[in-house]
Amino acid sequence: MKRVIALFLLVLFIIGSVSCIRAELNDWEGLDALGNTAAPTESEPEETAFAETEAPAEPTDTAVTAEPSPSITPEPATETPDATEEPSPAPSPTVIPTDGPTSAPTEAPLITPAPTAAASALPTLTPIPGPSTPTPAPITGGAFTFQANSSLPLPSMNEVVPAGQPFCFGGTVKCDNPITAVTAEIATTSGSTVLSKTVSFDASEGKTSVELVDRTFPKTGNTSLTAQVKFETLPAGTYYFNLYAAAVGVPCTLLSSSQFKIVSSEWRQLISNNLRNNYSYALSFFGSRDEFMFSYKWKNSTDRDIIIESGWDSAHISTVTNPSGGNWYVHRKAVPYYERAISYMKNSYVRVHGTNGDTGVLRLSSLIGTFDGTLNHRFVSDRTFVSHHTFGTAIDLNASMDANQNSMSNRNLIKNEVRDHLTYNGIMEHDGVRYYDFTYDGSHSSKYKGVPTTVINYLLYELAFYRAGFNWGYYYYHTCDAMHFGLSEMSADIHNTSGRSLRKVYDYTN
Repeated sequence: MKRVIALFLLVLFIIGSVSCIRAELNDWEGLDALGNTAAPTESEPEETAFAETEAPAEPTDTAVTAEPSPSITPEPATETPDATEEPSPAPSPTVIPTDGPTSAPTEAPLITPAPTAAASALPTLTPIPGPSTPTPAPITGGAFTFQANSSLPLPSMNEVVPAGQPFCFGGTVKCDNPITAVTAEIATTSGSTVLSKTVSFDASEGKTSVELVDRTFPKTGNTSLTAQVKFETLPAGTYYFNLYAAAVGVPCTLLSSSQFKIVSSEWRQLISNNLRNNYSYALSFFGSRDEFMFSYKWKNSTDRDIIIESGWDSAHISTVTNPSGGNWYVHRKAVPYYERAISYMKNSYVRVHGTNGDTGVLRLSSLIGTFDGTLNHRFVSDRTFVSHHTFGTAIDLNASMDANQNSMSNRNLIKNEVRDHLTYNGIMEHDGVRYYDFTYDGSHSSKYKGVPTTVINYLLYELAFYRAGFNWGYYYYHTCDAMHFGLSEMSADIHNTSGRSLRKVYDYTN
């Protein structure tokens, strides 16, 4: 009996030992799974077709001055289409220490782009110095939020950045407590910082919201974060973009991290960031990216004119008969809008009288002194943003008239002339013709058909183009371009809602 009991106890001991060993092995497997820091295999993506550019010139939004030939035949793209790429997960960057130096970080020199071999480990990014400790002592609480800009997204694999071209990104950083710094960092996939820029604020400003892009970008003197981060200086390669912020009583925080790619080749793909903060509106107008997002290349190394992929014009560009009987070349989606505006101009009449005399009753279309272009494939002068003339959704009229020149100074000129010196008297009738009657009591000496040139394009907009759904370059936030009427840049409703609204007419003759 004793032998049986001893044998039974021995069996229990052996079973217990095996269970312990198995549990210990399981524990080691769990630790290995939790502690494994190896990055997923990352193959260097195939380079897509894009072109190199020269350094950008001083940016302007100058108007198209001539109608291009209707028989545009762009050179065919010989490169293979861009491959669809699944981006690798972004690494976990090092959070900025809160006890860093008080000075803002300086821009690091460029380094050789990431090698094509797969990364062996997650990168360790260089910490960015935190902001100086505010006085009085920081308060506690508060948290950051970051609202991305759908029209100007942060760089990503979905929006490949062409080498040598400026890249505009947007978004809003908010915090319950006063924000003291927002930093953008660009690092290679090996973890080396190649570019770091910070915008700083004094705690006493009480700034709880920061826009990454100033609406005047890329104008000279812009100090927004976007304007300071020079993507055009980066060589081709794969990078990480990291966005940080710090606030009173809130540690420096990583708000966003994304992987992106810069490529260099002759043919490029138009991306959402090539539109000036209006990609979302353009997409809603066109209804599909295929209607306006094409491949292109520069005509030469310094100009802003582009050649677009073969077949795009024939598939998307149509014509409308203008008030003089000729053709305007416009996007097929824009045809009904142009036809409506042309009908209003041909069938509306206006009279302006007062200190400059009396014009008598004029057909509205007679106030078109010069036609200055619809379709023209080009960017603005610094090659940051594409002109909407490229799509055939914009038209320039009366470009030579002084008030219509592309200049911020003309904003107040037009506003004061129309708002303070042009009075709308209502719809009148003469010899069976109903017309819009205006009184002008200003002193502007330049006239066309007896109408001051400061108010002519306002009349064309108010009585025809606005009614047809166009917006007007007078309402641009970055400049004043009163020669320009467009469809795919912003809503015409700004004519009602803007603090600079000039709308006077609410009932129409036709």
